[in-house]
Amino acid sequence: MKLYWCKNTRAFRIAWLLEESGIPYERVSIDIRDPHAKEDLAFRAVSPMGKVPALEDGPARLCDSGAICIYVADQYPQSKLGPPVGSQDRARFLQWVT
Repeated sequence: MKLYWCKNTRAFRIAWLLEESGIPYERVSIDIRDPHAKEDLAFRAVSPMGKVPALEDGPARLCDSGAICIYVADQYPQSKLGPPVGSQDRARFLQWVT
């Protein structure tokens, strides 16, 4: 799993989430304020609009912090980061994540 992030952005949410989950990941720093940094083809393959956070997990590619939070919680239920689908707490979880 690879997290593209830049300090002082919402990418911090995902770095924190991944640290709490204990899921191994690689953190790739990209300065989205530098127009040349957005030319990185690997980054643009994950985040076509050049925004962070952006997450690559095998074939999965996401670039919205709320979507990434839900994806990680659902894809890695052992992390216990969110209630499972069908839980009575799921609606509240989704409301606060997005």
